[in-house]
Amino acid sequence: MEFMQIKRRSMKNLSNQSGAALLISIVVMLALTVLALAATNSNQTQAFMVRNAQFRLETFNASFTELDAQIDAINVRPVADGIPEVERFLINSTIGTLVNNTTTAPQPDVEFEARAENTYMDQTVAKRYTGPCLPTGDDLGAGVARIRCDQVLIIATSALVNSEQINSEQNQGFEIESLILDD
Repeated sequence: MEFMQIKRRSMKNLSNQSGAALLISIVVMLALTVLALAATNSNQTQAFMVRNAQFRLETFNASFTELDAQIDAINVRPVADGIPEVERFLINSTIGTLVNNTTTAPQPDVEFEARAENTYMDQTVAKRYTGPCLPTGDDLGAGVARIRCDQVLIIATSALVNSEQINSEQNQGFEIESLILDD
């Protein structure tokens, strides 16, 4: 009989509850869900930032490698071969003339030397005539032989396909010196 009275009292106490514990537990679960969603969103944002940084570094490396390969191609050219056709075309043109793979000028030296093997990056290489060497002007020297000095700029560009924001342009100037014989 005593057992029955205890059971009735506890059942009576449960019926007096108005659901406060349930309401509190739902609010706590809702707060934990919001925190979990915020943490997930933060992680996704950080993953996008890391991905973009990797793409930027890859475009920089591709354009820098192409620029380096173009300079190496100039440095290994024998002097006896003379001035390459593209450079000869440029130094006989007006300042600002650009030669790349879309111009009709001679282009045997404007080729990809270290093109990245991928389908998600556009790469271009160009050479631009920037004018005579400074500060001494077009001709140096005196007497029978004079030296003509001209500056050319190599421009290597890499860009992520379908992105206007992820690209890299590297450039390097070099001088072409040639002898001018007086008649």
